[in-house]
This record gives sequence, structure tokens and C-alpha cells, in this order.
Amino acid sequence: MILVLAALLLASDSSADADRAGWAFKRKVTVSGDASLASLTLPPELSTKAGPHGRSLRLTDASGAEIPYILDGSGEREGLATWQARVQDIRREKESDATTSAVRSQWTIDLGEARSFTELNLDIPDVAFAWHVRLESSSDGRFFKTTQPDAALFDQVWNGARVRRTSISFETPVIARFIRVTARSASDSSMLDLTGASVTLRRRLVSDSWSMNLKATPEAADGPGARVSRYKLDGSSLLPFDQVEVMAGDPAFLRHARLIEVDESSTSHGETLLGEGSIFRLKTEDRIVGGESLAFRARSGSGGTLVLEIENGGSAPLRALVVRLRGSRVRLLFPVSNRSITLYYGNETTRAPLYDLEGMRSRLVQAIGKSAASLGPEETNPSFRREPPLRFPARVGTVVDSQRWQRERKLAPIKEEDVYALTLGAEDLASLRPNLADLRVVDGENRQIPFLVDSDFAEERITLKVEKNPTSTRGVTKFDLSPLAGWSAAHPPKISAVELGISDPFFERGARLVSATTESRRTNAFSFRLARRPPETEALTIDTNLPLGALSLEVDDGDNAPLDLQSAVARIRVPRIVFKAAPGVLRLLLGNASVDLPRYDISGLRSELLAYSAVPLSAGLLADNAGAKPSLNTRLDGASPRVILWVAILAAIAGLIAITIKTLKS
Repeated sequence: MILVLAALLLASDSSADADRAGWAFKRKVTVSGDASLASLTLPPELSTKAGPHGRSLRLTDASGAEIPYILDGSGEREGLATWQARVQDIRREKESDATTSAVRSQWTIDLGEARSFTELNLDIPDVAFAWHVRLESSSDGRFFKTTQPDAALFDQVWNGARVRRTSISFETPVIARFIRVTARSASDSSMLDLTGASVTLRRRLVSDSWSMNLKATPEAADGPGARVSRYKLDGSSLLPFDQVEVMAGDPAFLRHARLIEVDESSTSHGETLLGEGSIFRLKTEDRIVGGESLAFRARSGSGGTLVLEIENGGSAPLRALVVRLRGSRVRLLFPVSNRSITLYYGNETTRAPLYDLEGMRSRLVQAIGKSAASLGPEETNPSFRREPPLRFPARVGTVVDSQRWQRERKLAPIKEEDVYALTLGAEDLASLRPNLADLRVVDGENRQIPFLVDSDFAEERITLKVEKNPTSTRGVTKFDLSPLAGWSAAHPPKISAVELGISDPFFERGARLVSATTESRRTNAFSFRLARRPPETEALTIDTNLPLGALSLEVDDGDNAPLDLQSAVARIRVPRIVFKAAPGVLRLLLGNASVDLPRYDISGLRSELLAYSAVPLSAGLLADNAGAKPSLNTRLDGASPRVILWVAILAAIAGLIAITIKTLKS
């Protein structure tokens, strides 16, 4: 038995790997706890294989179906927030009566209410000043505590360039309503004017950040007289960085730096600016002017070579240069519906996926950290083969007689040639045979558009009406579960799971889920146990493969009161179809009992099409095909089993009568 299970697991993994043959690497994902939403932190180096903005990242469950996710980068999670403040009080006085005495000024800033902030920005219209600053904070405006004993504010011209600092950063967030700024100016500095202020909160946590030192190799033009030095960095531009720090051994310098991405794959070696800023280190006799600022903001690139460019002016190039990239860790947020999850990445030709979860980004990002997931070691996909970009033209197939199909859905107009995908719904499956043999995509001339079926691609949730059955007996409670919209299809879609919302805090009871498949026969699906222990509150999930329709839940209560079943939801696994189409108007044809499965040459490009992220396509409502001419098979397919039985009996009687008459005549 163990060997059989192992073989089944290996076969499942092999099938999933084959469907992701365009992805070079994979890692197992382990989710801790029972939460329905998980957060997976990605190591920075994984980004170098995942493509620009993580476009090749794909999460799949045990069946190989994609799990939607949100890629949460530094910009979203940093949560920048800024509040304006007003200057409430100003005081100025000299430290002594001497003419060279420094001037001490004091401002009280009111934030309006208690705020949490990591940065204070002062509005100073003056130029050519140099001040020492002491910062104190208070929640009530009476009792202040020192927050920053000594900081520098200055605006000076140094080596022909202006250096200005009017903001102060804090290592940890400060919580206060009032800020008192006490400044001491140099004797020859002008009187400082503070017209306003603001505070900023950057929510990046230390545990959320990463940094990496890169080796900087000077290019040939670098030398003692070079006005611009260029350094090739040994890191990937795909790393999720948002800041560049330049460290040097020089005691004092002021330079303008730029981070550039060079596309060495093109003949023109095009360059893209990723970020720029001034870096300086000032060490003078006056400590007020001293200080350093070695970092500037930048963004990730698209995979080209990183080059740091520094303007030297008339100075020698910086010595002992070290470049450090900083950024926030990137995370995947995804719903947990299956514990066997694999992360695939490393596909150079695919595009970033588009999921409906993007519409819930602002809410889901706030849930980071509530349920952590971890990554296993990197593995090579044994089925990997490098996929070329999809350059084949869109083709059409043979013409079909659309009158033989009973239902149709009009697709959104195609504006340009591309690979498109349409996710079918449970209502579509109800109009189709179980093997989807009667599904077609056609253009305005009823020519077939070849497509692939990506089975179990997504999940549709259908709310079930819950009613207590009056035939319940003592010790056994029966609940009738039925779709709100009602389903009367010859081939209803299969339910993969049923979610039960039960308000009782704890219980453990036997139960059965039953489907009335015909008017005279009931089929027992299986027996199971309903159980919950505090502090669990999530809905209970029952796996099944019953057809969507009228269900009956029978619960063995024993001597307990009946459970309070408040809601039920049926989960249906639905496929998508993927096809390449030229501009035009297309429609789906559904429901034809007399056609066989279509055969298209495009099936040989299955891995290529699935590797290339298709553009999601919308469709209109499912409707009757106005020009349909139902065949006998179609009429019988939609009839009830009892009607079919009586038709067969009457046909047999008519046949016997015809044979009898013929025999008597002879």
C-alpha cells in the first residue's frame, strides 16, 4: 500500500512538472497553522530567477491548478504616511552677552493628536545656515523627554556644490503629539526661520529588510583625472532593492551618483536610469556642519547589468568603494485551500499573471504575518525545457454548423493578436457534456478557434440554501441543501467540497451527505465526522464528488441538541480554455449531444501556451442559441430518465405492432 501511495504521489508530481515544463525551478511550500490566508517571504536571491517583478512566479496545488496570489513588495508594505504640523510657540535668546555668543531658539510643534513617526521634516526657507538641534517629545505639552540629543541642520556650499539637510530620522518610531525643537546657531549664522513641519511614518521593520554588499569593478575610463567614474556591480538588477548606499574610505566628499541598468543583450547597449542622488561626508572643525548622507532611492531593473556612475568633478575618484543594496523582503499572499503547494519560477518567456485578488490588495496586505509559510530547498524541474517565445500566427479551423449547438456566450472583442484565456463557470459546465466534447470557440464566420483546456484551473463558490427537513427524527437531523438559483441539467458539474458554517463552538458527530440523483433512488456519498474544538471558528470543509443539485446532510445528534447550521457553500473546480486569436468577434458554442471531442494541432504546444501567461478575457451571459435546431439526441439528453423510459417502451410496442402486421400480411 505504501509503495502504491508513493507511486501515485510521484505520478502526480511528474504530471504537474510536465504542465510547468517551461519553469526551470521549484520549491515546496509549507504552511503553518490552519489559517485561510498565508504569507510567504521570498529570499532576495530568488528574485534573480523569477524575472522582472516576479513575473514567472506560480503557485500550484496538488492537482497542478494555479493558486492566485498577491506579490507584496516594499512600496506597498512600507506604508508611507505623512501628517502636517503647525508651529505653536517660538522663543529666542542669546547664550551670553558677548557679541560672538551663539543664539538659542526654541519652537514647539503641535501635531494635532498623538502620532507615530520615524522622520521629522522642517520647513526652512533660509539658505546658508548651520544649526545644532535637540529634539524633545511630549504627549501632553507639559512633560518632555529627549528624543534626539544632537542633530545637524545646515545649508552650505562645499566644493562648489550646495549641501542641505532639513530632516531628522529616528531609528525607532516616536509616539508624541508635541515636539520641542531647540536649536543653537553658529555665531556668524543668520537667524533661522521655521515656518512649518511634518512628520512621516515609514513602517518598514528591521525584520522586513535585507541588504547585500556588491563588488564594484572600475571600468576602463576610471582614473585620477576622470570627471566621471563608472563601476560595474556584481549583483542582479532583478533584486528587490529600493535604496543604494555608497561607502568610501575618503574622510570628506560630495558627489552626485547614478545607478544605471545597461542592456548588454542589445547592440545599442541601451541604458536605463534606476535612481540618482547626492552622497556626501562632511568633517569640519564646526561640528554643526559635519555629517554624512550616503544613500539614495532607486528601483529594480529588468535583468540588465548594474552600473554605478559617480561624478568626480575635479576630485580624484573615491577610494575603497563598497556599494550596498537595501530593500524590503518580497512576500506572496495567497489563500490556503490545499496543504500540498509548490512554487515554480525561472521562465524567461512568460508574463506576469493577472488574478482577481488584485482587487483586494489593500485589505490583504494588512494581513501579512498572521500565518507564515516557509520554502523548501530549490529543486530543478525534471521536465524543464526552454520554451521559445510564442511567435506562431493565430490560426482558424474548419467551419461548424452553429445551428446544432443549443447555447452560446459572446466574448469581448479581440483588439490585437495574443494568447487569451477564458475561465468557464459552473453554469457553462451544466450546459456541456462531462468531457467538454461539445465546447467550441468560433469567429463571425463560424470557423473554429483551436483551444486547449486547462482542467481544474479555478474554483467557483455557489451558495446553497439551507432548510431543516421536516422528516428529521429524534437523534438524527436532516438539512436540505440546494443551489439558490436551481439546477436542472442533464450533466450537472461535480462538487469538489462543501463548506458548512456552523455556529456551535464545539461538537463531534457522525454525518452523511446524500444526493437524490433520481426521483426514486438516493445515493449515499460517504459517511464522515463533523468535529470542532475551541478556539476553532472556521467553516468545516467536506470533500466530495457529488453532482451539483439537491443534497441532504444527515447528522447523528445522539442526545445533543441539533447543530445550528447557518450556511453552506458548494465549491466547484472549473477549467479555463486558452487560445491564440487574431482581432475579431468570437463566441462560445455549448451543448451538442452528437459531436466528438475536437482535435487541434495546438495540443502539441500545451506547455508553451500554459507557460505564456494568457490575457484574461471576459464573456457575456450564457444564452440560448437563437438559430439552434435541436437534434433528437439533444432532446433526449435534456429529458428526464422517466420520459426516456416511456419513449423507449412506446417505440418497442410500435415496433412489435409493425412486425405483427407484416407477419399477418405474409
